[in-house]
Amino acid sequence: MTKLFRQLCNRAQSHILKAKCKQKYYADTRRRAVEYAGDDKVWLSSKHLPASTSCPKFEPCYRGPFQVTERIKTVAYRLALPPTCECHDVFRVSQLVSHCPNSPVSAPQEADAGWLPVLDADSNPQEEYELDYIMDQPCSGADAQYLVK
Repeated sequence: MTKLFRQLCNRAQSHILKAKCKQKYYADTRRRAVEYAGDDKVWLSSKHLPASTSCPKFEPCYRGPFQVTERIKTVAYRLALPPTCECHDVFRVSQLVSHCPNSPVSAPQEADAGWLPVLDADSNPQEEYELDYIMDQPCSGADAQYLVK
């Protein structure tokens, strides 16, 4: 009886080991083997970060770029975050994307906020916009919107 029980336990352990190896193989196909040096800049995924605006839908997908300060483990890095950021400064490599300043296609870019500045004759940005007249004002109060020409 004990011999049969021992054989069943050994067989179950071998099946568990085989399943672990198979799971590791398929999990490793999605993982990246990336290493960053101390002077590299990376973009940080904002998926698990607190939202900086009241509407998370309009948050940028990545924030940064931030400087890598040190390597904690094989898959964890410490970043030089600004003091206004209220989160831990160690992140997993799956949340980081390399910053390539010469190639805007390869690195995610943060969207420009607001309107583009109006340039004067000397190509200096102006703080004011010139308009002819207000064509329509559909809302009033705090949500005032203007259609201008």
